[in-house]
Amino acid sequence: MTRTVRRNGGDQGPMKRTQLLILASLVLATAAEAQRLRRLTNPQATYAEPFTIITGVRELSDGRVIVSDSRDRTLQLIDFRSGSAVAIGREGSGPLEWRVPSRLFAMPGDSTLMEDFANGRFFVVGPDGKAATTFQLPPDSPASFGTLLGVDLQGRLIVERQLMPENPGPGSASTGASFVLRYDRRSTAVDTLGRLAKVAGERSGVQQLDGGMLRGFTNLPLAALDLGGVATDGRVVFLRHTPYR
Repeated sequence: MTRTVRRNGGDQGPMKRTQLLILASLVLATAAEAQRLRRLTNPQATYAEPFTIITGVRELSDGRVIVSDSRDRTLQLIDFRSGSAVAIGREGSGPLEWRVPSRLFAMPGDSTLMEDFANGRFFVVGPDGKAATTFQLPPDSPASFGTLLGVDLQGRLIVERQLMPENPGPGSASTGASFVLRYDRRSTAVDTLGRLAKVAGERSGVQQLDGGMLRGFTNLPLAALDLGGVATDGRVVFLRHTPYR
């Protein structure tokens, strides 16, 4: 079949219709793939005891799993082969203690990092699954009071720190920007990796409820904003909302 296409801006209907048909076919194929059921086989191992609110899961290289539960106030090392669970640390504010179990991050050497918001510090689990140490960021460090995004392959913390207004106070509105920082625990050096566009005028916060629950709130819940994250290989990822990329 021979098709003639004008180059002077004339009728290109047949070509456009062909392109639309191809696009529609791709969309339908993608939708069909997304709807295809994937049935899982029987699990290789199970743990019978229930959890209430799991806030973090971290698998060690030997297959054991660290699980944090903020509602039950537990931080445990689960061994699926034996079905046993061993407590890691204990609740409190003393050495090798935590207040509210939260998110877990992989660190070099098979260690694990857990945020301890209530104590204003970090809790470290060693490769043996036992409590190793706690530490705080220097209060004068730009990385302090930020949100932990992850840990790179060298053990440096990747933190998002909001750009504060000139005269911050309780309930201060967002300036519309934040920085992604890299903090080195050994040297205390801080590097700026990038800037994220946030929502100007947003007022947000976190309220601690009974039973270890945390409730976040914001006056602009559906606003578009940039996000940052850390990939499993340690690379830092920036997600831009305008244009989306």
